[in-house]
Amino acid sequence: MKGFKSFADNTVLEFETGVTAVVDPADYGRVLQGLETGDDDLDLRRLLAGKVFAHTASYDAAIAAWFAARRDDIFPDRLTLPYERAHVLRYGENRRMSDSADPTNVSGSITHRDAHG
Repeated sequence: MKGFKSFADNTVLEFETGVTAVVDPADYGRVLQGLETGDDDLDLRRLLAGKVFAHTASYDAAIAAWFAARRDDIFPDRLTLPYERAHVLRYGENRRMSDSADPTNVSGSITHRDAHG
């Protein structure tokens, strides 16, 4: 990536050959396989780059929440809630069915109510 800054102004993202960022240990196998075979998989690098930015956004949200808590600000101007997908819908489940998030769940994962049957 060229021109990466902490502020989004005139930033250009270029996925250069040979540059791969990995934040999820589950991806190590695919990355190692690509390195061993010399396969420069652009789709994999885009997937990994997306994970890096999602990971960074989650970290930034935690820092912002920490600063808001130090100021006893329970309703900051901007609230970012990083959630992690708990599961993928089974084949045939209606994607328009609403899942519900448990606000008391502090683990960061979304809970749901079974609506199939």
